[in-house]
Formats: sequence, structure tokens, C-alpha cells
Amino acid sequence: MKVVNDFKLAIRRPNGDIQEIEVGQAVHPDSVESVIIPFSAPWSSSGPEVREVPLQEVAGQERPMGQETIYNGIVEEDVPNARQTFKIIAELSEYPSGSMTLYQLRHTEQVSYADISDLVGYSQINL
Repeated sequence: MKVVNDFKLAIRRPNGDIQEIEVGQAVHPDSVESVIIPFSAPWSSSGPEVREVPLQEVAGQERPMGQETIYNGIVEEDVPNARQTFKIIAELSEYPSGSMTLYQLRHTEQVSYADISDLVGYSQINL
């Protein structure tokens, strides 16, 4: 999988508001309902696409300032007209407790990262 270390995504808050976040930016875990992941695909004629996915707790470990918890937002879908799937994983870390930080995006070769800022009207997304 390819790794992207400098990117922006968006989160949907429990009240429905959408907020753009970038690598290293911390948010409170209770303020994140889902993550909105933009991507470009060669089969999409209408430009970049977005998917909204829930966060899943995938790992945890004890560290000097308490528990670290890793969360993933995962998009996994079939490639149209092919016997392949594509996958995009947004990784967030909660450490220390109460501070969730976006830190990495990984994707398969069938798709590429699209900057959420380039999506016209992304704040009006109804997914």
C-alpha cells in the first residue's frame, strides 16, 4: 500500500457539522462521529469522490502517559468492471486520552489521494 503523510480529511461531528482536519491536528474523540475520505480513481469521470466511514478501534497499547488507541476509517470497494478491490485506510491515534490525532493515510494502487479542500461544496455532502 502507498502511504500519504501530508494530507487533509474531514470529520463529521455528532451535531452533523463537517470539519476539515490535517495531519497532526488534534480533536476530542467524542467530537468525531465519522471520517470523510476523498480519493481519485481513473474510472470516475466526475472527478474526486468521497466516502464517509465510521472509525473502528484496531489496536491499543499502554504508554508513559496512559493508553494509546489506534482507530481506522476504512473504505474497501470493488473496482468497477474488474476483479479487484481498492482500499483506503485513514489512521488516527488517541494519545494521550482525550486527544485524537490524524497521522497517516494508506491506499492501494488503484486509487490516489484527493485533497478534500479541492472538492467544491464538500461541506454540503449528504452521504
